[in-house]
Amino acid sequence: TLRDLAKYKKRADDFIRSHPTGMTAQFTEQNPTAAVAGQMGALPALDGTGSSDTQKIQQEMMTLKDRLQDAERKAASSQDEIREKVEQEVLNDLADHPTVEYIKRIEDERTYYKEQLAEEVRRCKDLRVALDAKQRIIDKTQTMGRTQMTRTMNTSGSRMPTITGTSRGLPSL
Repeated sequence: TLRDLAKYKKRADDFIRSHPTGMTAQFTEQNPTAAVAGQMGALPALDGTGSSDTQKIQQEMMTLKDRLQDAERKAASSQDEIREKVEQEVLNDLADHPTVEYIKRIEDERTYYKEQLAEEVRRCKDLRVALDAKQRIIDKTQTMGRTQMTRTMNTSGSRMPTITGTSRGLPSL
């Protein structure tokens, strides 16, 4: 709005330079309308008590103000619409770009491999649990087998161990 005011002030100054009137006016507290004493009478009141020309000019001024406000609103809304349209076009162009498609494909592959890794980690843990359980069974079987051999040796009095039953996990002596 300050830019608009500066623009209108410049237009007014240019108009005054191109259409000299020979009048000089000063805006002061005593003369807020800048009426020149002696050259022009006081400006007519805006309450409608002036001449018909003055009323016509005031009516035109009000009409022009309304039109200006409407034009400013339309310009602001059209600028917003244009900005949104341009943003949408740019986003669509970017979305269709081959590099973006390549990046999307790589991200999809990354997601796939992350899922595969998680599955393999789970399987590895399951296999580790199974291996540990099997090792405990083997250790328990070997310990029981040694205990039975020791008992058998002690009861038979022989130095040669007697193996009772078959055990697949026992090493041969």
